[in-house]
Amino acid sequence: MPTISREEAWEVFLKEGKSSSHFVCFLAGLEFFKATDGTVFAYREKKKMCLLALDPMGWQSSTLSDSLSELQTEMGNKALGFVGIEEEFSTALTQRDYSILKVAEEPWIDLKKGLARGNSGKSVRAAINRARKNNVQVELKSNHEILTHPELREEIHGIFEQWKKMHGIYMGGFLNTTEPFYASKERYYFVARWEGKIVGFLVASPIPKIQSIYLEDLFRIPNAPRGVAELLISHAILYLKDKGYAKVSLGAVTLREIKAISKIPALFKALTKVLEFIVRSLANYSGLDVFRSRFSPHEWRPIFLALHKPHGNVGTTAWLSLLLNLFTAFHAQTEWMGPEILEQIQNL
Repeated sequence: MPTISREEAWEVFLKEGKSSSHFVCFLAGLEFFKATDGTVFAYREKKKMCLLALDPMGWQSSTLSDSLSELQTEMGNKALGFVGIEEEFSTALTQRDYSILKVAEEPWIDLKKGLARGNSGKSVRAAINRARKNNVQVELKSNHEILTHPELREEIHGIFEQWKKMHGIYMGGFLNTTEPFYASKERYYFVARWEGKIVGFLVASPIPKIQSIYLEDLFRIPNAPRGVAELLISHAILYLKDKGYAKVSLGAVTLREIKAISKIPALFKALTKVLEFIVRSLANYSGLDVFRSRFSPHEWRPIFLALHKPHGNVGTTAWLSLLLNLFTAFHAQTEWMGPEILEQIQNL
């Protein structure tokens, strides 16, 4: 298989990375396939399926059919499941007989316009003012400080561990992989201090192709003063605007809308309502939606899953297989499902 090294893929990313989570592909330890036309696919190979992360880097409409054919040839009879793709690429796959399902929306803020003013930004401003009245201070930490102060890294890591314990379901693999200190030279670190201690932090990662930033990791301790998250985001937005960036992504909100786009089996379409209810009951996606909506994003971009089988139609069983593979790839864990049960599911 014409796989390429992470180093070679990184050079492609620095020129062609335009999805907010392309940076995360390197945190997740994915492999990279390079087609003849230079298109680079980030993937994880499963038993009967290949999970492909995001839009491929450097893809071109004129040669996409050939690059997909090369990929399918190398994967043999395995189904191809694309995860987290954007509208332009999903449209191109629709034209190539893929089954497409909308599963999320991603909020973006145009830095030229900045944060919302007037009534639409009132709640965010109130939270920021509350944090400031409590003497919460936000600091930008340099790469040098991150690398040379182990106590700073330990404090940040401790906040992340506390955050995980606050959630009924934790999905920390694949495109949700968190590795705050990877490639720190390329990232921005904002920490919130209150009474001398770090109570929250925000890590911002680059989206090179479109001169934008992904506000990737935002965590706070359970008893942090109100408004810490809003203060961190507003501080980052003002700083990144001054640095000349175009936009920031606040991160996709899964299940904001589930919608069949192309060739979705009727039975699976009905099952998505049940699956949506189950996942929403375990994870705080509604809370994420409410929180990010308060920033009045200038754009909500649709995010999709796409599925293709080399032989035969894509049926309900194939879609359920994709969701199961995603569940295990994201390392989903709850109080009733730990690593041991997850490992058994992965071997099915």
